[in-house]
Amino acid sequence: MGKIIHIDGPDKTGKDSIRRDVVKKSKGTSLVYVRSFLSQIVYSRLYKRNIEEKWFFDEWKKAFTRGEKFYFIDCNFENIKNRFLQHNETDLDIKDWVEHRKVFYDVLQEADRQGIQVQKIDTTTDTIKQSSQKLYETL
Repeated sequence: MGKIIHIDGPDKTGKDSIRRDVVKKSKGTSLVYVRSFLSQIVYSRLYKRNIEEKWFFDEWKKAFTRGEKFYFIDCNFENIKNRFLQHNETDLDIKDWVEHRKVFYDVLQEADRQGIQVQKIDTTTDTIKQSSQKLYETL
């Protein structure tokens, strides 16, 4: 039976690449969301969007209780700087990335206090294949 997987994290951490590899490994039997409840809350705070956070936390908790899996993809600043250069990133300033990452961690702490467990995958030293394998093994 397939799983429902949610992948979140700051830009350039490898979310979409990991998603593609996990879908391939699962032979299409898993539904993988990128930028789920966690990202909705984070970006609403960063960009001053007026959303009902309680609703997002409640729905996130329901999904977690149903057995959906949540992952936070992270990477250290030095690697992110290199990825910004390699990809000629123009949509986001590297200085803003640090603040985005901080808000992700703030929201993750709030989720943890509400009983929502999010597993961390760090792409600092692991390749995308290694990271997606670690994620896949926890399903």
